[in-house]
Amino acid sequence: MRTSAVRRWQRPQQGYTLVELLCCLVLLAILGAIAWPGYQRAWQRARRSDAQLALLRIHAQQERRYAQLQHYSAVLGNEAEQGLGVGTVSAAGYYALSLTLSDQGQHYRAVATAGGAQQADTACQRLWIDDTGERGASNAACWP
Repeated sequence: MRTSAVRRWQRPQQGYTLVELLCCLVLLAILGAIAWPGYQRAWQRARRSDAQLALLRIHAQQERRYAQLQHYSAVLGNEAEQGLGVGTVSAAGYYALSLTLSDQGQHYRAVATAGGAQQADTACQRLWIDDTGERGASNAACWP
């Protein structure tokens, strides 16, 4: 009889205690702190393709122009029909594009420099391609 008397006075437990909720929040915060840098690195790697595509497009346009006129263009835009029709910013806007010529227009190097949200990608601030098709970056792992 004693056990039935104790049960009668006990109320069933409803919900969670404050300590249990705080433990769950701390656990979630720790997991988030561990996962967040990896998540950011994945986005940075994904945004590098914006620069790679822009540089490959410049390379293709330059080769087309060289086949027609026997020299490369020094202008990215559509200025006076001498440009390549490529803007000075990559399609998604994460990289600024520039172009330098050498040897009287017989050689060029196109460079993509990180900007905006991509500036946090300190390992791969600059990617480039030249007239021979050689690709490079400030870190060899950026553009294999």
